[in-house]
Formats: sequence, structure tokens, C-alpha cells
Amino acid sequence: MARGREWGEEFLAEMKKRGTPLDFFSWHRYTCTTEIFMERVEYTRRVLDEAGFTETESILNEWAYIKGWTNDFVYSLKAINGIKGASYVTTIMACCQYAPLDMLMYYDARPRTAFNGMFDQITQEPQKTYYSLYSFSDLAELGNAVNVENCEDVYCVAATDGDRHRMLFTHYNDDDNTANKNVSIYWNGMKKRSKVSVYKTDAALDLALVHEMVINGPDAELYIDMKLYDMYYIDIAPIE
Repeated sequence: MARGREWGEEFLAEMKKRGTPLDFFSWHRYTCTTEIFMERVEYTRRVLDEAGFTETESILNEWAYIKGWTNDFVYSLKAINGIKGASYVTTIMACCQYAPLDMLMYYDARPRTAFNGMFDQITQEPQKTYYSLYSFSDLAELGNAVNVENCEDVYCVAATDGDRHRMLFTHYNDDDNTANKNVSIYWNGMKKRSKVSVYKTDAALDLALVHEMVINGPDAELYIDMKLYDMYYIDIAPIE
């Protein structure tokens, strides 16, 4: 399902009428705001459940930053291939990790295409979105998502394997004039003395190590002045 909601609703109604099982329901979403994006995630799960397809997987298999398809299309392509697009990708991954969605598939990773925010079309060198996905994959390796509390325009996702902990967060708003954000990162329940490594991606840096510290107690707090579209990845590793 790519556009009008009525098509999807009519399809589900017909499948229910015929008694046809659905293993999955795939759909697309292109937008530039978190609220609009996540409303569609919630809506899709709701209409599946209401139609009786409570076990059907909701698969968002095309999505990317798009401000508009006409006058704003060139702006959108530039954003996709820069730090704004990467921040948007991080935002959506962070939100969807805790949402009723089974699969989330970024569009796209094909070489030499304008929608590929991961690699430069000419040189194939990594672009900013590469570091968003690379960091998220590090979290996925730990296996268990951790609940987070976000503040306005700051979106975070975290994971743990019980000993090692990682988090990824960004400052995103589609308004390019949004002011900096003073952010407090707080975590608790640490069981071991740990080394904290803080990495930053912005317009100038690519997952660069910007801060290290050792924490001895169960709780810790870190203060960061975040520019719009800044992305931070934090790795908390036990010290044996």
C-alpha cells in the first residue's frame, strides 16, 4: 500500500470476506515529520487488528525523508544525502523500535541513486546515513531493547546484553532554524565499573570519538549541547 488509505482498507475487508490469511502487509511512507510518520505506523497496525489480522506482520518496506515531490523535491534529495537525512533516519529507527511495527526497510541502498543516503553516488564513499545504520546495527547486536524517555525533538534508542549497553540519539526537527538543545542523558542500574565512550556524527564528523569517562557507581549522567541534526552514539563497556 503506497498512497490512499481507502485502498488498503478495501483490500483488508475483501481478504477478510474471502477468509484469506495474510502473513504480512507491506506499505510505504515518505514524509519529513515524526508525528505524521508514526501516526501511519499506529494506523496500519490498528486497521490490521480491526480486520482480524492480529498476527499479520506490518512491514514498512519503503521509507525516506521527503519534504515534497514537486517544489521541495530537490531540497529533499539534498537532505537525504546529508546530515539532515541521517538524523531523520536515526529518528525514525528510534521511534519505530518501540512501535507496533515488525520490519522497517530504508529506501534505498542501491548504488548511484539519489535516494541512497548511505554512499556517495560517484565515489561510493560512506555518507552520513551510513553511520546512522552502522550505529543502530551495533545496538541490535546486543539483542535487547531498553526503554527510554525522550524529550521534545530528541529521539533515542538503547540496547543491552546485560553487561554492555549502547544508545543512539539525535536532535531532529524539520525546521532548519530550530535552536540547539541542552540534553541530559541519564542512566541507572549499572552493575559494573564501566568505560563510557561517546561518538558524534554531524556535518563535519563521522562517528568520531569525542569523549571518554569511567563510571564507578550504578548511576551516571551526561550533559550535551546538541546542534540540530547532531547524532550521538554511546558505548558503555564493563571494565574487568
